[in-house]
Amino acid sequence: MKILHITNAIGWSGGMEQISLLIQELHKRNHQNILVCPPTSELIPKLKTIPIHIEHLSMFQDYDLAAACRLYHLLKHNQPEIVHAHHPTAHAISLLALSLNLSPSFIVSRRVSFSLRANPFSKWKYRSKRIDRYSVVSKAVKETMIEGGVKPEKIEVVYSAFNQEKFINCSLNQKLKEELKIPNDCKIVGKIANFSLWKGQHVFLEAAKLCLKKNPKIFFLLAGKETESLFPKTQELGISKSVRLLGFRKDIPEILSILNLSVNSSIEGEGLSGALRESLALGIPVVASNVSGNQEIVQDGITGFLAPVNDSEKLAEKILFCLANEIQAKECAKKGRDWVREHASCKVMVDHTLQLYQSALKQRTNI
Repeated sequence: MKILHITNAIGWSGGMEQISLLIQELHKRNHQNILVCPPTSELIPKLKTIPIHIEHLSMFQDYDLAAACRLYHLLKHNQPEIVHAHHPTAHAISLLALSLNLSPSFIVSRRVSFSLRANPFSKWKYRSKRIDRYSVVSKAVKETMIEGGVKPEKIEVVYSAFNQEKFINCSLNQKLKEELKIPNDCKIVGKIANFSLWKGQHVFLEAAKLCLKKNPKIFFLLAGKETESLFPKTQELGISKSVRLLGFRKDIPEILSILNLSVNSSIEGEGLSGALRESLALGIPVVASNVSGNQEIVQDGITGFLAPVNDSEKLAEKILFCLANEIQAKECAKKGRDWVREHASCKVMVDHTLQLYQSALKQRTNI
């Protein structure tokens, strides 16, 4: 099968990791992959170990006609059977380019659970008959798309995957604890996510302040792009000495290994949290806000613990409960690890994606 993957993203993210894993696994199964992306994309060096044809295409906005015209000619030249758009701008530009080309099947990925906008352009973008299938990362994302007018039969849930071996085989990194100057008799609570208002880092820090009033022997750790910008917030809350802001890191398994508890405090938009899956793979207990896709990984009191959305007091209560009841929290994490192993492996993700491709191809040949 010949698949053209297109993304407008440049910086590394969970979505970019999914593209990388998918392309590498498809290559192992002898499928031909073409990648269309910006010339500065951080995805390019990640794929340097496999033979893949890469076309550079800068995409500036959804209605970038110049990019759509260039893509049209790339499609005409390469003749893929599948076009898979992995990010929103790439989705729109692909739709423009494919409007006059009925040959390739068109797949669109969606990884966030934000509601679809009701303006005419958004309706055209998401409800177009030219889109054969949507690959979404959770049932929550599927529900928001149906609410936005997308036909349910077009949407398939394909859970995101990750390299589980890298996390399962990672042991406690004592050296990292020492580098971060965290005493051995202190607990560590972490949140792994690039900084964004909807990721809820402010809720996490407000909960940290409440926790520290009851137990000063806790350190709170934030890792992800631009998390360093939260230093003024930690000063405002008076907790800067008990918080470590690590910024973008590549050693996520090692960071997770030192945590006593992993937290997701997103206030909206969460599709399927990579940090929650990776934490559970390591057997680290989790607390998450009761939002969107979090509920599919975290069953309250079974695979982890849920807290109300945007509620720092309740989040603090759950954090303190888990730290005080480590045996119960660890038992939940074991059950969560079983869920991750069953649903979030690369094999399962690629199997489901190939089924999606075959279904779309069959439909396209019948048009």
